[in-house]
Amino acid sequence: MINSYINIKSFSSWEKLGKTIADIDIKSTPLVVSGVKTKSDLQYYFLNQQQECLFGNSIQTFYEFLEDILFKVKPDIKIVSSHYVKAMIASKEDTYGETESIFEFLKLMLPAFSHPDGFEIMSGWLQTHRAHTKWSSTFKKANKIYTQILEENIITQEFIPALLFNLDLGDINIKKRYFYLGSNLKPVHIYILNSLAKNNNITLLCPSKNWIEKHEALKVYRELKVSNTSSLNKPQNKVVSKRFTSMLSEVKDAVAHARKWVEEGINQKDIVITAPDIDLYWQVLKEHLDIEGLGYDKATKAPIQSFSDVMTLISTIRANLTPSKNDLQLAIFNKDSFVSSYDEFYEKYNIVTELDDYKRSETVFNFISDGYKKENLSLEEFVEYIILIWEKIDGNSERLSKILSCLIQDNFAFQMDLSKWLYYLELLLTNITVTNKHPNLNGIGVLDLSSLDRLDIKKIYFMGATYQAMNSFKSVPITKQDLDKIELDTGFVLDHKTKNLEFNASWILSGNADVVVSFPESSFFSDELTPSYFWLKYAEGKLINQPEKTRWDLIQEKNAIEPEQSRVYDKYLIKKTLKRYNLQKLSATSIESYKKCPFILYAKKCLGLKDRATQDLDINFLYQGSLLHECLEELITEPFKNYSEKELEEYLKNKIKPNIVEPKYLEKFVHKYTRMLKRVFEFELKSREKDNIKTIGKEVEFKAHYLPDKDKFHKSGNETSILITGKIDRIDKVNDSSLRVVDYKSSGNKLKHHPSWIKDNLLQLILYSILVEEGFVDKISGKVSDALYFDLKGITPKGFYLDKKSNREGKISLEDLVELYNSFREVLKGAIEEIKKAEFDPVPNDPKGCEKCYLNKTCRYNYEM
Repeated sequence: MINSYINIKSFSSWEKLGKTIADIDIKSTPLVVSGVKTKSDLQYYFLNQQQECLFGNSIQTFYEFLEDILFKVKPDIKIVSSHYVKAMIASKEDTYGETESIFEFLKLMLPAFSHPDGFEIMSGWLQTHRAHTKWSSTFKKANKIYTQILEENIITQEFIPALLFNLDLGDINIKKRYFYLGSNLKPVHIYILNSLAKNNNITLLCPSKNWIEKHEALKVYRELKVSNTSSLNKPQNKVVSKRFTSMLSEVKDAVAHARKWVEEGINQKDIVITAPDIDLYWQVLKEHLDIEGLGYDKATKAPIQSFSDVMTLISTIRANLTPSKNDLQLAIFNKDSFVSSYDEFYEKYNIVTELDDYKRSETVFNFISDGYKKENLSLEEFVEYIILIWEKIDGNSERLSKILSCLIQDNFAFQMDLSKWLYYLELLLTNITVTNKHPNLNGIGVLDLSSLDRLDIKKIYFMGATYQAMNSFKSVPITKQDLDKIELDTGFVLDHKTKNLEFNASWILSGNADVVVSFPESSFFSDELTPSYFWLKYAEGKLINQPEKTRWDLIQEKNAIEPEQSRVYDKYLIKKTLKRYNLQKLSATSIESYKKCPFILYAKKCLGLKDRATQDLDINFLYQGSLLHECLEELITEPFKNYSEKELEEYLKNKIKPNIVEPKYLEKFVHKYTRMLKRVFEFELKSREKDNIKTIGKEVEFKAHYLPDKDKFHKSGNETSILITGKIDRIDKVNDSSLRVVDYKSSGNKLKHHPSWIKDNLLQLILYSILVEEGFVDKISGKVSDALYFDLKGITPKGFYLDKKSNREGKISLEDLVELYNSFREVLKGAIEEIKKAEFDPVPNDPKGCEKCYLNKTCRYNYEM
């Protein structure tokens, strides 16, 4: 048993422990506390109580205290960030890809590394435990990094306790001090304090002897003499357990309780909302607290990486190393310069498979080629490079100052290539935040469970009491069993990196605050969760609780709309926002779009959204349709000519736009569309010989004013008329008498003959036929005997043939054709009336097509099911 020199003082109640801390003369007897939050709370308390300025070290965090001890033992040592050490690890070629695991392993085994004979002891242990050699290579690499750290005389804050663990601190003079470390006390801390206490008056403040016996860090001192051995009185507080379906329900219930407590007269600063990881809840919790009008003692911060200029900085450096279209997009679109329009950039770089693909634009490729080429950079050179980029992107000077101050603070002594500097910079940025709103020190406490060691709390709402949040083991290449065995065999006290907050939670309940403990069955990300042992101890049943109503719930209820009115109200809101939309003109495609899904017409006409043609490995559907239409318009002539494959191939090479398909794939796709066109011309040749077909119009324009009140088309309009416009792909003469109307389709998967046209909203050919027969097409009129959708891929026309004697599919009688026209007029009139009312509900006629719709990420349909 190690002799103890620490004076451990326990108390019979939280009130007495709090009174002792309040009565400490911190000018002569400094107080060391667990963390920054406790320090700021006590500084605020002493300043208010004593109305005097405090000395800099009157109240210190434990790590600030350890830094003072370190500088007394090693005055020349320099404290650097953990990112510096990680960058050092990354700069070694033999540790590539192992940076994080080596760093965590180094932290874990530092008590062994820092011992004068530690490497030999551990090497001997590994020799006798050959089954553990799977992590022996990591041990050697970590020890190599530790040796380099010693040579450079540097250390990170996390490494300080392990380094001091193996030093004799008995000669260090720290005078009399009180320590209040709560549940954050660790075994290695006890060893350090015990070493200092040999010649210094150190008092460790604890709630009770019972608590000391349970504390993991103090188990090695079970026989300590404690100045006050009376057990802490059984807490009189009330513990209520709750079970919710989700974390959102927890937040609502927590905020509702906080408001109720304030209304009961509890001071806001005597209330705490906590969780194992409060930041996981913070964005949602903050919004609800703001709506309730409750103050909160937590700063609102934004990660510096979330600002556009910082993202552009990182993307510009990456683009100079290994370009990707996403980084390139961020790097080139900024305030002062651009290399192309966004649409052009998107079209050219939608698909990128190799570096040569960036040669589609000379200016973009030059941007990449002109990047920073120097292989190894010093810190000064890297800072100059960052400043150069920052000036080009016109970034915020305050954010640059934050970044550079963190960079310069580490004062790198070695050079690295740009990729390693980028790695280091990204690590650094993860810890830099920008404060948007400072904390209200008189507001509700909002903090992590591990930071909760205040003594003056009256009400606590503890969210997230899940097993996953309260028990975790940080990923390192060594098992906990191995660590326990090493401790037992060697005597080194290792930090197991186990996050066990069950003790922290019990520590909270040993006070007299009333506590609500909640468990969510699922996370914000819909992950299934399980309750912690702590929550189960207080579980009052398995029933799901309904969250208390927040002020926001009450506001919503007050303004709630009855369910049966919600659809009407949605339409009213849409119509109200569409005052700028005045229905004056429609096309056949627009009418079809509306009938298939009103949201498609709304997106095109009102929001201006459209499908975008982009460069791809294949010709996209949008361009494919227009390409084939143009080819047939130009190539189908009278007299009809059947082109050879070679002629079609040469034609297509000159026709396909270079920005639409990769040049290296062009020949493949010219061949593909040559064969497609060749099949079309072979079919056309047979059809013309059989039915005596002659083309008399291509891309034929039409205009007609539809009069809804009279349900007819007219050549001139009035105030109530709607102009119907468009183009008919082709009109043919059949046997020198009747007319054939043709509409080309690049894909005919859903094309059918006339009986299903009204049902499937295939309306174009009906409209075209009516307008041709009623004389709304310039210089062409007559009876339409054939109306065909021509599938250019499958070469299978679908439509109607009037009074044909043959039995081919698609035959229609004159009576059925008149009925088809009348049905169309009813559909047209109803659609126009609905469009005028702005009835654009996102309800598709056939939901199966939603997956392929270019608006599927914008439309709300899937969320309303």
